[in-house]
Amino acid sequence: GEKLDHSLLNPNQVRHFGISVSDNKWDESKKFGIDHDDVYIPFTSEGATVYFDTFRPSLADLEDKSFIHIELTDGIREWDPHKVVMGNQPHGNQNSSIQAIDIETSEEGKYYSDIDVHLAGVSGSYVPRILSDRIIKSAVIRPDIGTAGEDLRNISKVARTPRDVNVQEAFSTNRHNSVTPERVGKIFGISLDRARWTLHTTTQSGMTRARQNRGPMNRRFPRSNIRFQSEEPKLAGKFYMDWVTSNVKSIHNETGAFFIGDGRYVDCYPRPKHTSEDATDALASFITDVGTPASLKVDSAAEFVGKSSDFVKFTKRRGVNVSYAEPYRHEIGRIDVQIREAKKKWQEDKCNKQVPRRLWNYGIKHATQVMQVTPMEGERTGYEEVTGKTPDISELLDF
Repeated sequence: GEKLDHSLLNPNQVRHFGISVSDNKWDESKKFGIDHDDVYIPFTSEGATVYFDTFRPSLADLEDKSFIHIELTDGIREWDPHKVVMGNQPHGNQNSSIQAIDIETSEEGKYYSDIDVHLAGVSGSYVPRILSDRIIKSAVIRPDIGTAGEDLRNISKVARTPRDVNVQEAFSTNRHNSVTPERVGKIFGISLDRARWTLHTTTQSGMTRARQNRGPMNRRFPRSNIRFQSEEPKLAGKFYMDWVTSNVKSIHNETGAFFIGDGRYVDCYPRPKHTSEDATDALASFITDVGTPASLKVDSAAEFVGKSSDFVKFTKRRGVNVSYAEPYRHEIGRIDVQIREAKKKWQEDKCNKQVPRRLWNYGIKHATQVMQVTPMEGERTGYEEVTGKTPDISELLDF
């Protein structure tokens, strides 16, 4: 009547009778309005409301033949919103789709090894059985337009059937991940400017030539433990060595780590205990990986003292000049700052990536490796300053 200021029109009812209606303003492939065979009625939008202007015709207007009369219903087909099948009419051109969301995941949460437990602590997607269930969950089945409802029910029934899924093969067109300042900054947790300088002061090929422009390409492998002592590089300057106890045992039962560095370069070696034998093993690993320090300063802990201890005998045999800090003094030099920064980086990575606490032995090692190859702008990497060689960070960016 005259008291109603607007009329409601159901676009699905109009579509049901074969008339094209587009109320999606972002769909540029269709006209925004009602596309009738006799006339096109454009829509207008105000906020989220889609409408077109109308008025109540008088009796004279209805009898005036100059006005076009159109019908949005055909008077034959019945409109029942409870029985209508959306998108299944001859005039429709939309694909029907179903998503298998009712898949039984009875195996999720069950782990078959200790490795699965640790991997699930990071993300359930790392556990094969949970990953397969999630892949099935996210599968979208798009049947043909003419697929009947019974066929859809059969497809859904198949999707809900529990089954084991094994990944036989994975294929990638790229051997390595892309190396960009943005990716380096995200993985290493550094600023974009520092990431650009890191790429400038390091290599990212994973390969190096034995001789310039000649010889075969060789990958940089760690030095062998079996070699002559004269081949081991001699490191100038004073290095520091200290033991840091962890609050949690690692998955390999390490209770702490030995840190060795000189303020520019730092490395750590997790060990089960801080005995003289473990300290000797950590120093031997450092000599194999980096070189023999000319001077080494330690505190007066039991693992570093004693004329007949393994540590003292080993340092004398390798020609390392060992000095000791004052008794009851824990701060021994620049390495204390590096230890603090490594622990800080491990805590940040653990919280941001939800790494289990017992994986600290890998996390703290990774933190020191990142510190070795990420210099401040205008400086060289700690690895290059100590060894004289340009580090390659490909392995750190791939994993």
